Amino acid sequence: MTIAIIVFFALIALRFIIYLYRYKRINALYSIYKVYINEPYLEFNEHKPQIIALFKQAGVDDSAISKTIPSGHEQLQTYDLSLFANISNLDTEVVSKTKIKFHESIGIFRHEMIKTVNPISWLEFIFKLPEFLLRYLGVSKENTIIKIFNIIYWICAIIYGLYKVDLLQIFIQNLK
Repeated sequence: MTIAIIVFFALIALRFIIYLYRYKRINALYSIYKVYINEPYLEFNEHKPQIIALFKQAGVDDSAISKTIPSGHEQLQTYDLSLFANISNLDTEVVSKTKIKFHESIGIFRHEMIKTVNPISWLEFIFKLPEFLLRYLGVSKENTIIKIFNIIYWICAIIYGLYKVDLLQIFIQNLK
């Protein structure tokens, strides 16, 4: 039992450290990005892969930026740009959306750090364990199979809990 508690707290500490690192790193990269906006320099592109990776780790989705340019003969051509692929583009719309993505990522990493040490989050995790596992496997949150697995999980947990404190055996003996 002692080993299980130590492993549990080690996992909590590890999760907290991972999100703390990501939080600090995305803040540092945002500072670098703000400098780049004011004074563009080529070496900024070295940071693009890490910025995009952190955005993806935060679960922040790529955005499409629609651009319209004249293509001659009074015709216009419209095309979509990937925000992640164009982070170093200094177009005002790209810069504005990139700043939003940075702030979203910072907020997500901060939230995950706090959630790691919040006991209510761990209780929610325990109560919704099948839901978290199925969502990890790619099952949609709206799928009814998640609700069915949660109900089965709760029933099994209640029966197991009653069995562990001998209430189930007392109940069965009283039925005889």
